Amino acid sequence: MRSEQSKGRSVIGRAVAVVLMTALALVAISGCDEDSIERQLGRSTAASVESTYGVNHDPLLCEWITHVGQTMVSFSTRQQIPYTFKVLETDIVNAFAGPWGHVYVTEGLLEFAETEDEIWTVVGHELGHVEHRDIIKSLKQSLLFGVGASIVGGESQTLGDIAGIGAGLLSLRYSRKDEYAADDEGRWLSYAAGHDPHDQIRFFNRLQKEKERGSPSYLEVVLSTHPPTERRIDRQQQQPELNPSNVAALLHIGRGYMRRAHYGQAVNYLESAVDLAPDSVQAHTALADALAGRGEHELAAQHYQIALSHQHSDRYVAQRLNQAQNPAVISLAAVTPQETAEAQQYLDKAGLIALQASTAAVQVETFSQQLARRLAPATNRNRQTTDELLGLAGGESELDDSTNTVVIAGNAAISRAADSVYAAEQIRGLVAKMGPRVKQTGAEAHNCMERLAAGQGYSGQGVIVRRSLTELETALSELQHAREQALGSVGMIQQAQNSAADTLETVRKIMHCDEDDEDMKRLLISQARLLSAATDSQAEKALAAVKKAKKPAAKAQLRTLVSELNLVGLKADATQIPALDKLVAYYTMGQAAEVSRLREEGFGYGDTALVLAGAKSARQAPSSLAKDVSLGRSLVDQVSAVTDSSYGARVLLRFLAGAMEQEVEAAD
Repeated sequence: MRSEQSKGRSVIGRAVAVVLMTALALVAISGCDEDSIERQLGRSTAASVESTYGVNHDPLLCEWITHVGQTMVSFSTRQQIPYTFKVLETDIVNAFAGPWGHVYVTEGLLEFAETEDEIWTVVGHELGHVEHRDIIKSLKQSLLFGVGASIVGGESQTLGDIAGIGAGLLSLRYSRKDEYAADDEGRWLSYAAGHDPHDQIRFFNRLQKEKERGSPSYLEVVLSTHPPTERRIDRQQQQPELNPSNVAALLHIGRGYMRRAHYGQAVNYLESAVDLAPDSVQAHTALADALAGRGEHELAAQHYQIALSHQHSDRYVAQRLNQAQNPAVISLAAVTPQETAEAQQYLDKAGLIALQASTAAVQVETFSQQLARRLAPATNRNRQTTDELLGLAGGESELDDSTNTVVIAGNAAISRAADSVYAAEQIRGLVAKMGPRVKQTGAEAHNCMERLAAGQGYSGQGVIVRRSLTELETALSELQHAREQALGSVGMIQQAQNSAADTLETVRKIMHCDEDDEDMKRLLISQARLLSAATDSQAEKALAAVKKAKKPAAKAQLRTLVSELNLVGLKADATQIPALDKLVAYYTMGQAAEVSRLREEGFGYGDTALVLAGAKSARQAPSSLAKDVSLGRSLVDQVSAVTDSSYGARVLLRFLAGAMEQEVEAAD
């Protein structure tokens, strides 16, 4: 099955492209080589794609995705071209590479991914297509190459032609051989950069599960434009980097995790390396480094000693052994009687918020089912419309200018209407995932307050817990608003789909109109223009309504993440703090010293991560966002007031939450 969006937009490519033989003639006349055409196609494609979807310009997100891409480019075999890496503002789950190094991931993909390493392998896959020149090979086998040749040769510069290139690119298919090779490159490049290639398999497995469940339509692009997922999984599992007996690979992956302060994950791989190679100095040293990083100094010292027994003159190991035997100790003050009394006074409210969070989790599940049921007619109509649109495209190889213009306008309006369906599905997924998280966060906050009320814990924790409960309480209210607004948008989404179907029907009549009946054709073209404009208008209203619902849902997610990170951090003991400081710094693209300073000022790890991420997005100093924070003022609101976008913070804090939870649980 092909995706609705790629089906619909493939019409543009068919409508504006010229015959391939003409393209080859133009290349010969103009003297253009493949690089020249690829370069121009890259510019045109980038302009088309970015104007169609919009680019997320959050400075934090831009810096992060550029870091991901450029790090892997440094290991690629095609470094002589410029590369750009951008995030597109669409809920479709996909990533793709345009000609000449323009690489894109979608917001939908970032929402679907559970770890940053999944994103690394996906971006690496797209770099594989650029490196192997798959894009230009695929274009040469399509009519789109003719459009590119016409533009480079100076024969065509129309907006329609450029739009045809960009939109047609989304529906290009690579050969199975090329896709498998790109999978290999994604695995290799992410591995070379120190990331875990096993996350490629985890990503594929989750896609496969979603496919078996009858995936939402926003997943259909990535499911339909790649080889069968199970075959990709089987193939990659045979690769040497994923061999559980490959000591060199285990060491490499473990060290990669260490560089990112994922010490718990590093220990898992490095313990396997030591088991397979008990006499390896490298394996024992690396494992000792990971254990020391996690604060397990006594066990680290044992492995340093084993390494020294095999290589007595290793100065690095001797120095590290001395540090492990004499570790720096962070002192945490015990909770004071006054803090205990304050916790006792707040205990009832903490219990009430926890109960409200538990109730909200049940309401979220009901909402998810209700929204899916209400969206079903619009989703089905969308599928029917785009299937018919593809059928029309398949029956025409050339169209006259007037019909071409109508098809382009109709296709754009129909695609816009489809986007409102995808956006509503994303809200349903976002809110559904938050149900269990708010319940767990509320329960953990209440438990933490009970411990403090009993005189257990450390000084300063009560302030962090109360701040977290305040954010969570507001998040519950925002979730309620998001649910109401999302349900209220369904009617507008359905209207847009109905209008899209009417537009398609008129376009179909035009394309099958008797060429000699000029009067009828002019009438139909006039009707199609009016219907396209109406569809576009209704689609814009539907999208605006969905975005209005997504705004409180997104803010509720950010509040919950901040609270969750605060509470996970409170479970860590003093020996783990240096590691968690480094982990937060890594995911906020900051410095461990900044994390330590904010923590010492009384901020929790969630608060700290938000301040550092928000400072990047707002291009301000962290100190300017951290000032004047009190229990009565939400830190999320304060940061949101000075940033144009908190999207990057939500993405990276979600990855951080998963990583920090793993680290704390690993130590337990």
